[in-house]
Amino acid sequence: MVPPDGSVDYYHSLALFEKLHTLPSPVIDALVNRLSPQDVALTAQALGDQVRQYHRLFMLPAVAHCGGSTGPSSIGGGMPEPPAAFRDADHHVVSAVIKWVEQGIAPERIIATRFSGGALTLSRPVCPYPAQAVYNGSGDVNVASNFTCVQQVESASSITPGDIVLIKNSLTQRALELPHR
Repeated sequence: MVPPDGSVDYYHSLALFEKLHTLPSPVIDALVNRLSPQDVALTAQALGDQVRQYHRLFMLPAVAHCGGSTGPSSIGGGMPEPPAAFRDADHHVVSAVIKWVEQGIAPERIIATRFSGGALTLSRPVCPYPAQAVYNGSGDVNVASNFTCVQQVESASSITPGDIVLIKNSLTQRALELPHR
C-alpha cells in the first residue's frame, strides 16, 4: 500500500501500532514477524526511526503461543491480565498504547510478569525489536531491574520475499479442507 501523498504522515494519522509475539510459537514464526517492521518501512517509504514513531514489535521469550509456558506472560492485551497494581503503562500493553497515543510517549520496554498464588515470581523487561533484555551481571535473574534493553546489531536476513510467500501459503493450506479419497 502506498500512501496517497507518498509520505509517512499518512501512516501516523492511521494509528500507532504495537505488536506482541510469543516465543516459541508453533503457529507464527518469529522470523516472519521480525520482517514486518521492515515491510512497513518499505511500504511507507521510510526507514528505521521513522517507523519506530508508530510501530514497535515486542517478542515475549519463553511464553509459547498464547502463554502456558514458563516465561513472564502477564502483560494484558489478550495475554493473562496482571493484578491491578501491575496495570500501569510499564507493565500492561494496553496501558502502554494509551500512554503512547494520549501523551506521545512510546514504550521503550514493557515489564512482563509471572505470578504464582498471587505472588510475583518473575519479572523481565521485554524490549522493542531489535533490542534484547541483557542481564546486568548481578542481582536476582527473576527481577526486571537487573536487566537492560540493549540494541542488537541487525544482521542481514536470510529469508527472501519468496520465502515469505511460501510460509504464508503453507499457513493458508493448513486451514484448507482436503477432499476425502
